[in-house]
Amino acid sequence: MNKNFFKCMLAFMMVTVLSIGFMSCSEDDELPKPEDTESVVSALVGTWVCDWEEDGEKGKVYVTFKDDGTGNYKECYYNENGELEVDDESPMKYTYNPADSSLKIVLDYVTMQYKIKFISSDKIEAESKGKKYTFKKQ
Repeated sequence: MNKNFFKCMLAFMMVTVLSIGFMSCSEDDELPKPEDTESVVSALVGTWVCDWEEDGEKGKVYVTFKDDGTGNYKECYYNENGELEVDDESPMKYTYNPADSSLKIVLDYVTMQYKIKFISSDKIEAESKGKKYTFKKQ
């Protein structure tokens, strides 16, 4: 009986330890929702860069936000020599809507809509058309 008791206790302790381990490794906490327009816009001000890759090509997008709702958008790609070349550069206007955490960037020829999932002083996580983007402050 003593042998069975120790086996049961050992099994119970292992199950308890594993349960605690699984609970502490649950999904990451939900990202903070940017709700205050002023704090989001002030956090946006500056130049942000995002790496992209599509159809075998790679590059970077640079977005500069000014505090007056304007800025600059620059898209670059890596050429066959591995050098970064500017493909497009354009002035822009932007607006932020706290109701749905959306950021609208308007260029002369296109409007881009992003849903901001997370914003801090050095990182923005956003989503557009089901694709996720991470911008880092320069």
